[in-house]
Amino acid sequence: MEETQDFLESLGDFEVTPKMLNDIVDYVNGDMPYPRHYKVNGRNYFILIRTPLDSLAEFHANSKEVRPVVQTQKEVSKYDEEQEGWYQCTKLFKRVLPHTEDNPRCVIVDSTIEILVYGSTPRDCHEKIISYLRSREDIDPRSQYPALKEATFAYEYKGKQLN
Repeated sequence: MEETQDFLESLGDFEVTPKMLNDIVDYVNGDMPYPRHYKVNGRNYFILIRTPLDSLAEFHANSKEVRPVVQTQKEVSKYDEEQEGWYQCTKLFKRVLPHTEDNPRCVIVDSTIEILVYGSTPRDCHEKIISYLRSREDIDPRSQYPALKEATFAYEYKGKQLN
């Protein structure tokens, strides 16, 4: 435990408290199988890992004999299904209306665009809509376009040709 305390104090980025040391002792003496995380500062953590190995060198040697990772095939999102043609799309976005003489502050309003787009996937159509909106001079560049998700984007496939 003294080695652990010396090591933690050598890091210098945080205060080693008696409560933290007691937690470490409880973890070491307990039977919790999961790692224990401690926040050092900002985004920095240190992790205690329970292992039957005797040394860090043995831990690193065993880590090289990692069992093969089973790669699951990435599930294709409904937005990535290939079907080239026309899509009737609706996109909700936050439009910034510049200030006027009556209103000295900018106003953000929920706006919707409904548009026919030719694309290969719904995601492709979504990207074309965002590109189109960003290129329009009458839309303030501070307008916000939420990420692709059902609440802000709807589409219906209309086919390869419009009637």
